Amino acid sequence: MPGWMRWMAVLPVALLATVLSTVPLHFVLYQTITGSGVVEPYPETPERMLVPLVGALAFICVGARVAPKHEVATATVLFALWLLFAATFVALALSGAHLGGLQFNLQRAGLGPVMAVVGAIAGLYSS
Repeated sequence: MPGWMRWMAVLPVALLATVLSTVPLHFVLYQTITGSGVVEPYPETPERMLVPLVGALAFICVGARVAPKHEVATATVLFALWLLFAATFVALALSGAHLGGLQFNLQRAGLGPVMAVVGAIAGLYSS
């Protein structure tokens, strides 16, 4: 694949990897937590904590691997984009914004955005 096509694919593939990484995570968590028969009903906290972490990690790592060269610089740019996304989400949640019938709020004391930043840092260091 030509280099220019790979550069054009960095952001879409990184976003796709973010979305696709949540599917196996959900199934693994669901089978692990409820498959034992000990925990009923399925608690949402582990998934709400791990989805932002794994999503950020996938976004940065996969996006950097798609780039034809300058993988570290690409990971740094993707890290900055992810931090901008997380900061925007926190700002919307703190202001009580409503977008299209969706209200932004920080559940579990803002653990989701914190884990997203931790995942982004892990993705940056692993790239």
